[in-house]
Amino acid sequence: MRKNIYLVAILFLTFLTSGMSQRTAVMSKVTATWCTNCGTYGWSLMEDLKSEYQANGTDALVLGVHYSGNLQSDLGKWFSSNLGFFGQPQFFVANERYPVTSGSWQTQIEGIREGISRYVNDDPSFTSTSIRTSDNIDTNGDFNISIDVSHDGNTSEDLYLSVYIFENNVEDVQASQQGVVMHPNVLRESVTDEFSGDQIVSVGDAAQDMNFNYTWTPNSDYNIDNVGVLAIVWRKVGDDYIMDSSTAIKEWSSQLSSTEQFVDNDFTVLNSNNTIEVYSNESGTYQAQLVNAQGQVILQKKFADRTTLSSDNLSSGLYILSISQNNKQISYKLYID
Repeated sequence: MRKNIYLVAILFLTFLTSGMSQRTAVMSKVTATWCTNCGTYGWSLMEDLKSEYQANGTDALVLGVHYSGNLQSDLGKWFSSNLGFFGQPQFFVANERYPVTSGSWQTQIEGIREGISRYVNDDPSFTSTSIRTSDNIDTNGDFNISIDVSHDGNTSEDLYLSVYIFENNVEDVQASQQGVVMHPNVLRESVTDEFSGDQIVSVGDAAQDMNFNYTWTPNSDYNIDNVGVLAIVWRKVGDDYIMDSSTAIKEWSSQLSSTEQFVDNDFTVLNSNNTIEVYSNESGTYQAQLVNAQGQVILQKKFADRTTLSSDNLSSGLYILSISQNNKQISYKLYID
């Protein structure tokens, strides 16, 4: 039976030009605004690491996890407890704790650097995670976040995907510091419904490449120019969640000026004989991808000038067709009956 396909162009402001395939080590500082040690040696250690790793695309995210105080959150409490913290400040690379004290913080920095290097380069994992180039800000201001996960099929634990929002340079007080200071990369909230994320792999599942899409409505209290996203795949071991792979993109909006957007008349998209036909009005090579409402990639194909995707076996419902080339992109909603 012939399906009717209705096309509605989605106008996006693309704010990211390239996904991050490299693993990003998460260096968590469990902290609180009232904590005096967090504002003395804990602050000095964090500031040294922040200056080293703050630039986008580097190996580590220096994450502020506030268990209590002015910047506390339920997510911060869960994240701290899952790491097995006791007291503040405490420092972790992934789930590994580094015993920092007032007398050892300068020597511990080198150990933390080595832990970051091991996580990024040497530490074996069952998955790889990247944030796709199709991350966008929608016309209503929502963030559309697309995460790619590759699973090698060897894990003996269930795997969960979490997506978190963090905000850099959050202004607030800090005990032992003068007045209002800038708190780096404060863990703010979870995009996934559960802090531990959505289960994506069960024990015994075969190797697979997966794509997951999420929508996040920005909080008006945040400075949107300082917002970033962190994606973590956790291995569930007993009641604990262990980081298997992670990646982060910092300050998305700062990249707006370097991105471009196709306009609707750059392409013609037609339904003919249970197919989706895509024609480019300019010569070039493009990537077409069809994603269903559950965030699963159904079809994808590279093409030059034109391509045809079969819709014959697709279930009725909403789909997203994305067409991209380098740092340009456009997306369409497809309603298939």
